[in-house]
Amino acid sequence: MLGERRTEGIGLQGKQVSARSLSHALFLNRLGDRLNLAADLKPLKVRRFAANEQSKDKRLANLMRAWGPAAAWATVLFLLSAWPNPSLPSWVVAYDKLAHGGLYGVLGVALGWGRHHDSSRPPHLTLLAVGGIYGATDEWHQAFVYGRTPGWGDWTADIVGVSVGYFLALFILSRIAPVAMPTGRNTDVAD
Repeated sequence: MLGERRTEGIGLQGKQVSARSLSHALFLNRLGDRLNLAADLKPLKVRRFAANEQSKDKRLANLMRAWGPAAAWATVLFLLSAWPNPSLPSWVVAYDKLAHGGLYGVLGVALGWGRHHDSSRPPHLTLLAVGGIYGATDEWHQAFVYGRTPGWGDWTADIVGVSVGYFLALFILSRIAPVAMPTGRNTDVAD
């Protein structure tokens, strides 16, 4: 009969059980003359939950390995821009744009590292935009710090630094440790 199934594999001793009564046995925990299937499935659910937790931990570890350096360097940049009225050597003041480019170049390298090591491989333009927007928010943040002034030239140096560092990192990483692209996957147009 339609809607009826043999349930030898799940411990009902070969009785004919409808889909409805099977769902009642599974979800409503009826104990009458049937076996308590919900209790029998609990260890399976616990094992599946443990496997999920383990894969979540592994995914988190991979994300930290890929994007942790970028987050750490962004924190360093924030702390440097929050430093009120810094007394810097005269050569740093003279080469202010070069210093901005160098500091944000390190952020670009960290973003390139993250893209190279993350399995989702975000588009290049997205990561460059993240670096540029972070530079813009850093300049805006400096408007509220005593002794610091924001500037368009500084932001331009930030963008150039992020771009140069990013592409330099991708170039070097592709030579040192090339990443094989999975087959059958839609590739990004920006790749």
